[in-house]
Amino acid sequence: MILGFAGGLFLDAFSAVPLGVSSAALVLVAVITSYSEGQFWGINPIMQLAAVLVGSVVYYAVILFALVAIGQPVDLQQALGQIVLPSLFLNLILALPAVQIGESLHGVLHPARVTA
Repeated sequence: MILGFAGGLFLDAFSAVPLGVSSAALVLVAVITSYSEGQFWGINPIMQLAAVLVGSVVYYAVILFALVAIGQPVDLQQALGQIVLPSLFLNLILALPAVQIGESLHGVLHPARVTA
């Protein structure tokens, strides 16, 4: 969560959203993901991709809600068509190698116990 907060502040420094909105969105996604208690290892990769999809949707929903809440004019159709949907697609595509690397690292860091 600390990395999400720091990364969100960095994102806010270079975007049009108010300071702290990206941090709040990333921390919220981290909290939602933490409810899985690390159960994503060793399950169907589709579930991991679904978690990426849900996290991305929550992140962009918080950002758009914050922009609407402060009264900044937002063209939702343009935002969804040119920012959110391409980002969701890119996140899912990039999640595929990330899932494979994560599974490999998990296998190396947590090897199966050998019984005699």
